[in-house]
Amino acid sequence: MVGLSGATPGRVLAAPGGCGDPIGGNPGGAPPPSGIGGGEAPTPGTTGVGGEAPGGGGGWGIRPPGGPPSTGGPPGPVGIGGEPGNGNTATFTVTADRSGLHALRIRYSNPEQSPATHYNPDPLTRHADVTVNGGETRRVFFPHTFHQNDFWELTVPVQLEKGRNTLTFRSEELPNFDGTTYASDTFPGVLLRSRYAPLIDRIAVAPYAKEVR
Repeated sequence: MVGLSGATPGRVLAAPGGCGDPIGGNPGGAPPPSGIGGGEAPTPGTTGVGGEAPGGGGGWGIRPPGGPPSTGGPPGPVGIGGEPGNGNTATFTVTADRSGLHALRIRYSNPEQSPATHYNPDPLTRHADVTVNGGETRRVFFPHTFHQNDFWELTVPVQLEKGRNTLTFRSEELPNFDGTTYASDTFPGVLLRSRYAPLIDRIAVAPYAKEVR
């Protein structure tokens, strides 16, 4: 299951096939989609969750497949992040067959860049603060992919518990080196630092064969 929560308390959108979540429009609890946007099927032993879901609002939402030009691009969570302290998060629920170290594979795109000069493109790295079951936050950086339809994959090791696990992604503009000021205030109108997480097409988790210490 995948959902987005906005600044409105308690507002959550679940993906189609949301494991019986009535908000997702699927009270029957059909299995979640194996992938969208041309993503490959999960490999054996891998649990995959797609990023497609109904539209939202308030600065965050789900880009529908084949949507109008104003929402163009691949389906999936958009608008995760924003100003410091924002409440825009994407939440994925996955089920692990056993507790332990798992590989979290994130299929994403990052098209954001500052206005280019005539000779020098200026791509930006996006980041997401990822938490598992409300635990410690891990900051993950996502390199530029040059186009919103150019999907890359990035794998992050995570500790999962047996059964249902909640993975939460959030983002915000990070401060300057002094820890208090922001580039958007110092240089208004000049895009120097992204405030958003990447466009997430799907995630998949698979247990490691053996944990090496």
